[in-house]
Amino acid sequence: MSNFDFISTADKPALLAFSTPEWLDTARTALAELGYKVHTAATHGDQRRHAAVLLFGDSFQTFTPMQAFQFSVHAVINSSELFLMKQLIEKAIADNTLFLHSYREAQARLLTTERDA
Repeated sequence: MSNFDFISTADKPALLAFSTPEWLDTARTALAELGYKVHTAATHGDQRRHAAVLLFGDSFQTFTPMQAFQFSVHAVINSSELFLMKQLIEKAIADNTLFLHSYREAQARLLTTERDA
């Protein structure tokens, strides 16, 4: 995605930040196949709202909630399972969407109420 690409409300944006080029390529390919508009973060300062943050590494056990909590991310994934990248991303996004559904619904109602007032 270039600096001039725009994201609409119908788009599914993805922000990637990997220190390992092979992991970056695997994630970018999986996200593109899932219909995401992919942007690679240049620095740790790049942040987005309503994001699911996944952490990849050799020392993680995939989808261990306490490890994810420890690192303040939504899910951790062991790098040995990168061959399942597309399925792992789908599961992490679905879990995150389900977990935050009520919060996001309440937030949307609040914003609508404030806008109509």
